[in-house]
Amino acid sequence: MRRAHLALVLVALLASTAPAWPLPGTDTAVPAGQVFVHNNAGFTGLPAGMGPSFDVRVAHLGRSGPEPSTGATSDGSIFFQALTKTLRSRDDGMTWQDVTPPTANPQTFDPMLYVDTATDRVYADQLGVGGNIDCSWAVWSDLKGDAWNGVNPFFCNLVPPGVTDHQKISTGALPPGLVPVGNLLPPLPVGTRATYYTWNTGAVTKLAISVDGGQTFPLTAQAAQGTCNGGLMGRTRSFPDGSLIVPKRDCGAPQAAVSADFQHWQQVPVTGAGTTGHRKNPDIAIDDAGNAYFFFSGLDEATWMAVSGDKGHTWSAPVRASPPNVLTATMQSGVAGVPGRVALLYYGSDESNAAPDHVPQTAHWHTYLAISYDALSANPTWVTLQLDDNANPTQVGCISTNTDGHCGHRNLLDFTDLVADKAGRVIAAYADGCTPGCTYGTSTGAEGVAAVLLSGATLR
Repeated sequence: MRRAHLALVLVALLASTAPAWPLPGTDTAVPAGQVFVHNNAGFTGLPAGMGPSFDVRVAHLGRSGPEPSTGATSDGSIFFQALTKTLRSRDDGMTWQDVTPPTANPQTFDPMLYVDTATDRVYADQLGVGGNIDCSWAVWSDLKGDAWNGVNPFFCNLVPPGVTDHQKISTGALPPGLVPVGNLLPPLPVGTRATYYTWNTGAVTKLAISVDGGQTFPLTAQAAQGTCNGGLMGRTRSFPDGSLIVPKRDCGAPQAAVSADFQHWQQVPVTGAGTTGHRKNPDIAIDDAGNAYFFFSGLDEATWMAVSGDKGHTWSAPVRASPPNVLTATMQSGVAGVPGRVALLYYGSDESNAAPDHVPQTAHWHTYLAISYDALSANPTWVTLQLDDNANPTQVGCISTNTDGHCGHRNLLDFTDLVADKAGRVIAAYADGCTPGCTYGTSTGAEGVAAVLLSGATLR
């Protein structure tokens, strides 16, 4: 990996200043020694229809970009949120343009970008209006970043305790059981899209619904209540019929909060692999047929996957999704395409099986992208690509999971992101903590990185 840009220190309010750019992406055939093919029994052979080579375009964006988010519109434009800056590529990640509108919030506690693939609307949201963490400030574009609109504040949580944290934006069809609520939510025409704003208030996960594209949020609901170590959740996902699911970390087992009407929710534990309380948020991907894939860190610190065919009400026995050589993992993100095809992104280390907060200060972390074509089987085969090289890891030393204060390295913050474009090509957003380089527990950087899988596997 290229290490040519000075890492920025993240302080109370994260400012997005950086060296000059755009920077060109670099096309690389992932070396054979960094391609791991595996299933429940261990390493195996390459499955039919994948490879034999895997070409990845990796772009170091020259901007501080911890907990980045990404999305792609139908014309192939790729968007990347690097703190307060919204970046766009129109050539598959080779070059990038800053399309941040002048009306965007100049500061952030938490950045978030989302692309509604049904409408091509691009949302860019920043938590903290005027330093007020109760509210967020958003802009959106229906012209693929060429022009922007917005409502500010976009959303405010004014109900005590009045903290809006770890916010997510998502969209989908209206929930099938949604009941009109007087003037707040009158009967709506068929085809109306719902926009969701999900947030964490301590151990509680809440969300609000908009039926006018995010201009107003007339109703809120509580999706889940955590029992320990906060309530960090993944992005709310919509099934094809509009039913909802929210992945949430918790002690004992990860939780899926499910609802068919937005107003009423059920928490379903995903049992069989266990999990510890010191987790970043898990993630759920939904394929075209409505199968759900839950990705999380298990009690053994590896990455696991469970599958549901009934909108999250029951789950399969989890299967290990990380290869035998990856001993600990965190910040999983997933995406799915046609039934059975899924992709998975995470940070992992092959040098320690300790929790991310407690690995040795010499432990190297790498960024892994995994793809399966048979994720619905009881023994799925995974092709896992190591996106950085051994001499230039993503992180050295611990990665904080916001748990016990043992690790002071909050440089990568809370999540990665993974999407697929219209053709099913996988697009990853993550941060490089070793820019321009690091040795013994010195990871303090967080340069935004975008990676596009150009060949070898697709989700469609």
